[in-house]
Amino acid sequence: MARALRVHAPGIAVHVMSRGNNRQPIFLDSLDYGKYLELLPIMLARFKICCHAFCLLFNHLHLLITPRELPVSRMMQQLNSTYCSWFNERHGRVGHVLQDRYKAKLVDDAGYFLNAVRYIALNPPVAKQVERPEDWPWSSYRAGIGLAPPIPFIDDFALAIALDAIDDRERHEKLKLFVEAGASAEDGWRELLSGSAELGRRVEGLIVPHRDEPEFTYAHRFATRPPLRAIVAGAKSDGLHRVVHEAFAVHGYTLREIAALVDRHPGTVWTWVQRAAREGT
Repeated sequence: MARALRVHAPGIAVHVMSRGNNRQPIFLDSLDYGKYLELLPIMLARFKICCHAFCLLFNHLHLLITPRELPVSRMMQQLNSTYCSWFNERHGRVGHVLQDRYKAKLVDDAGYFLNAVRYIALNPPVAKQVERPEDWPWSSYRAGIGLAPPIPFIDDFALAIALDAIDDRERHEKLKLFVEAGASAEDGWRELLSGSAELGRRVEGLIVPHRDEPEFTYAHRFATRPPLRAIVAGAKSDGLHRVVHEAFAVHGYTLREIAALVDRHPGTVWTWVQRAAREGT
C-alpha cells in the first residue's frame, strides 16, 4: 500500500495523530504519559516547532503543532521512535508500538484552528475516559482554561489571536465556552487540509506533484461549514445574540470576523455570545 502524503508547509499548523498498533495501549501508566511529555518539549526545541495543544490517551495521541524550516516528519520520527524504544524496554516488549506512520492534517488559521483545538480537547470524554475534558490530566486543555499552571512548551499566542483574547483570563474563558459548545470529536482523517480555499491556494504548489498518489484524495481537501453571512442572514435584533453564538461556538468563526459582518465591536459580540450561553442556546 502506498504511504500517506506528507507535505511540509512552514508556518501552517498541523494536526498530528498517532495510534497504537492494532489499537493497543501505548500508555499504561503515569510513567509512560510522563515520559512522552518529557520527550516532547525536547524534540519541539530541537526541530524549532511550536506546540499549541496536545492530548495523550491510552491508545493514541494528538498534537497541534506548527513547523518552521524543518518538517514535522523529522520530529515525529525521532519523538515516536525514541518513546517506543523506551516503552518496549520498560515493559519487556518487542515489536511495533505504533500503528504505521502518524496521520497529519494541515489546519488553516482562525476558525479551523479553533476547531482543531476543540477536537483535541474533547477526545477524553468522547473516549469515555472522563465526563469533562478538563478532568483529563494528560492534555493541555486544563492549563488552557486556567485550571493548571501554564505548560512551558505550549505556545498560546495563536490561540489568543483566534479567540480575540486580550489577556490570559479572557483566553481561558473564551476557550472554555467554545470547547463546551462542541458536540463531539468525530474522526475525520480523510482530509489532508481543514480550512478555507485560501489555505488551498497557499499550499497548491506543494500538493500538485502528489495528486496521482493513491492515498491522496484531492477532492477531500476541505472541511465545510455554512458561510458566515448565511448564518447571520435574516436574524432579528432580539435573536442576533443566539445566531452570533452559533457562528462562534458551533462553526468556529472568530469574534473579529463576526463583528466585521454585523458592524459591532468584538467585545460587544463576545457579550452576545456569553448571553446566549447563559440562556442555554
